[in-house]
Amino acid sequence: MTATRKRRWLVVAVAVAAAVTLAAVLVSRPRVEILHLGTVSWGGEPRDLFILTNHSSRKLSFNPSITNGIERLSEDGWTRAHYSLTWGPLELEPHAGWRFVGPSRTNTVPWRQAIAWGVPVEDVRARPDWLKRVDSWLEGRRLPSVGMPHGIVRGPVMQPNQTNQVPPPRLDIRPVR
Repeated sequence: MTATRKRRWLVVAVAVAAAVTLAAVLVSRPRVEILHLGTVSWGGEPRDLFILTNHSSRKLSFNPSITNGIERLSEDGWTRAHYSLTWGPLELEPHAGWRFVGPSRTNTVPWRQAIAWGVPVEDVRARPDWLKRVDSWLEGRRLPSVGMPHGIVRGPVMQPNQTNQVPPPRLDIRPVR
């Protein structure tokens, strides 16, 4: 093999490795969702029980501001919740969930729960320099960040006075052999 072919082979190998790395970072965006588990009695009144789930392999931080995270449906569309710029004091481990109780069921309009989430600050600071430069370049073009995934996850739409009592736990009893 000549020196020119070796260099060409090396350039192709480096380009393929860079493309695979970039694709892996883009595909690894965390999947976060809010699930409705039913209704529970809380302080003598029915309230909705939810779980925030993290299906990814990375730790996430989130802002559990239940009162600020309510969006209501009006004639003009959905209201937007107000969030702080910091993701919040709580962290959600990989493949874990966080249960929480929603607001009082006195709403007269359809509503949904919204929670802001992001990568913990220490993980953002620990990014390699090349990823910081890529994120800076993407931010200048108003494109989503690669190394700092973040967003707002919205739960299912809850109708006024909707009741869905949590069923009793199912016991999985198997015969012993």
